[in-house]
Amino acid sequence: MEEARLPVCGLTGGLVHFPSRLSQRHATHCRVSRSSSGMSSRMTEDRGGGAVGRVAVGAVTRVRSCAHVCSSDLHACPCGYWGESSRHCSCSDAAVTRYQHRISGPLLDRIDIFVDVPRVDYEKLTDGPSVEGSHEVRSRVEECRAVQRMRFSESRLSANAEMGPIEVREFCQLSLDDAARSLLRTAVNQLALSARAFHRVLKVARTLADLAQCEVITSAHVAEALQYRRRGQG
Repeated sequence: MEEARLPVCGLTGGLVHFPSRLSQRHATHCRVSRSSSGMSSRMTEDRGGGAVGRVAVGAVTRVRSCAHVCSSDLHACPCGYWGESSRHCSCSDAAVTRYQHRISGPLLDRIDIFVDVPRVDYEKLTDGPSVEGSHEVRSRVEECRAVQRMRFSESRLSANAEMGPIEVREFCQLSLDDAARSLLRTAVNQLALSARAFHRVLKVARTLADLAQCEVITSAHVAEALQYRRRGQG
């Protein structure tokens, strides 16, 4: 899968009507830059489970179909040390809140996985190679994708991420064991998960079960999927 780094205004075709770079990167991995001031953009989903990018530059708004694996990174505050144990954050609470609210809640709700990346200690930097190498990880991922291709062999889908509500019910909700169903019910009520977040948790849990070569989605898979949701958000 190709990776595309999109800078400021890289998501739009500009004022002249021609295909945007985001549309041109259909079915690729888009690495979105953090520096997006001056551009208002949002990603929404169509009814078919795909994605539609609405990008506004000035008074002109373009709507483009796109299906990507998008990733980005973001510091927790302007100085970058909020939550760090080794450095003191110099930002005020208001500055941290304002900074974190630069990205809208509906957009964050559409992100499947959030991962906190703490500072790496010296000991870990100088340790030997990890037990599992990249080749082993790649092999597990390829096996997981093969399971998904087999699952959707009679449909237009090819991966769990492409599932709509009907497929989520068939391949996820009906595969939950009793403990997983109880945990998910508690999470929806206590975390106030949106319908979108509910489906995304199930799709991530289904993928975790596939990686474990498990047909049934257990409470462990649901718990891990819930851990990947944004803290304090549905």
